[in-house]
Formats: sequence, C-alpha cells, structure tokens
Amino acid sequence: MSGKLFRQLENCNLERAACILIRGFKGKIVRKEVAKSLNLFTNIPCPETAINFYYEFPEALVIMFGANGASRLREEEEWISVFNDNLKRVSLIHDYLLNEAIQGKTTIGFHRMRDQQILFERLKRIGIKRFPFINKRQFLRRVVTKKLSAFRVVNDLVCIHGVHDGCEIFWNGIGAEEHPQWHLKSEIQYDLGGNTSEYIKFLRNLDNP
Repeated sequence: MSGKLFRQLENCNLERAACILIRGFKGKIVRKEVAKSLNLFTNIPCPETAINFYYEFPEALVIMFGANGASRLREEEEWISVFNDNLKRVSLIHDYLLNEAIQGKTTIGFHRMRDQQILFERLKRIGIKRFPFINKRQFLRRVVTKKLSAFRVVNDLVCIHGVHDGCEIFWNGIGAEEHPQWHLKSEIQYDLGGNTSEYIKFLRNLDNP
C-alpha cells in the first residue's frame, strides 16, 4: 500500500494540506504520537512525512487529497515559504552529512538504551525494510545516510552534535540549534568530530545564500 499511496501523495498539494492541518489542530489536545507526526509533517510536508502522519491519524488523507483544489489564503504564504525553506534545508543537510560520512569525517550512532524500533517502524511505513541477517544498526546507518526519503521520515529523531570553541552544540535535522537534552531524546546521533566549524559555516551559508 505504501508505494501506491506514496505516488498518490506526490501529486497532492501537501503544503496547502499542512496549512489546513495547522489551523484544524490549533488548540486541540491529541495523543503524543499524533502530535509528533503532525509536527514532523507541518515542518517538512512531503510524501514521506505525510505517510507517517497517516499511520497515526488516517483521517488526514481526506485533507491531503482534498487540498489539491483548495485556494491558497494570503496569510498562508509565509507558512508555505517556511515549508519550502525547510524542505530545501533538509535535502542540503542530508547531502552534507552523506559527503562527510563517505569521507569518514562524521560518525553515526544511536541511543544506547533503546532498540531503534521506532526507526524501523518509520522506515517500514515508506516501504523500506531490513532484510534478515543484516546488522540492524549498519542497515540504519546505510539507509538513513544514503536515502533522502529515509532521512526525511526520521528527521525529528535526528541529533547533530559537535564541539566548537570548547562548547558542545546540538542541532536537529533541520539545522536549528537545540538544548543539550535533545541528544538524549534523539534516536540517530551524528557526531561531527573535529569538523564542527565547517558545519557551522555550512549552516550560515544556508541562512544567508
């Protein structure tokens, strides 16, 4: 089902759907997993995060499919601009981390006290499954590092960590700086090692193209 649904969602106006969902859920109390998947989708509205949200809130499909013909309100222009910026940032950050990993400058780890089941579940939702007898963490490293689709669907579980001028810095998967607790909450942890200054420069270039 995920493959067919993915193709259908590629033809939907997901940015417009995200605007409708932001308005519809404003002020509402929902269960934790719905809130997390909604936040991911409304940060980076794309087929991967849309499918992830669908699994937590199936009713969202009606909005996603119906948003194609909906007119865009003037006040939503700013939101849509942020969506576009976030999608571009995620793609460029993924490319950067892939290049760093290939060169051996960045290492990829996981939360030691967890089994990464949430990562496998997210990937399964978009049709990415681990074959038997393949090391679980090696599989995750390879897939999330190489596939943009995988990086998107687990983006809210990513922590990028480095040390600059003697201070630890933590970023999320969109490149925003986070509190140190983010490292404990995350599932995938990129360690920039001695190349943190290069990443900071890279982020500044994203903010000031």
